[in-house]
Amino acid sequence: MKALARFGKAFGGYKMIDVPQPICGPEDVVIEIKAAAICGADMKHYNVDSGSDEFNSIRGHEFAGCIAQVGEKVKDWKVGQRVVSDNSGHVCGVCPACEQGDFLCCTEKVNLGLDNNTWGGGFSKYCLVPGEILKIHRHALWEIPDGVDYEDAAVLDPICNAYKSIAQQSKFLPGQDVVVIGTGPLGLFSVQMARIMGAVNIVVVGL
Repeated sequence: MKALARFGKAFGGYKMIDVPQPICGPEDVVIEIKAAAICGADMKHYNVDSGSDEFNSIRGHEFAGCIAQVGEKVKDWKVGQRVVSDNSGHVCGVCPACEQGDFLCCTEKVNLGLDNNTWGGGFSKYCLVPGEILKIHRHALWEIPDGVDYEDAAVLDPICNAYKSIAQQSKFLPGQDVVVIGTGPLGLFSVQMARIMGAVNIVVVGL
């Protein structure tokens, strides 16, 4: 199958390569990718070509798709379910962030579809989510509700970042004004989140 891979270490360009379709182990899930979003973490390598032939990773960590295979020991998922990634990756399970269930901030996290991962990512036809991830972090995947298409589901990761910024990390209260600095996807999602949460005046500052 075709996959978009990054080559090199700190910085490196992309190449379209042929890779084998992932083999589903007894505790794994294989997803047929239907949509994948492009993150800023992907863009920083777009116009960079280090000339390196050293494989780094198959990219794409914001993706949605349909479960194509499940391992014989998998109980929580079934073939045909529509799912979206939760910035999925291997976590240690024992650091302070993991103990609070905040797996995104694990100090040892290695993401699917980001630098130096060995599993794959969403910029391919199929992506394997290994059992070692699912056992620690059951919600490395979420089922997509009826009425939400794959393209919208694929950007739920950055939408959740906007939610965390407005609803959890700030002291925002309904009826207040909000200033959003930056007009990229995260900035625009933050505008929508602020409006939903009751902001009166929303000022957006472009950079």
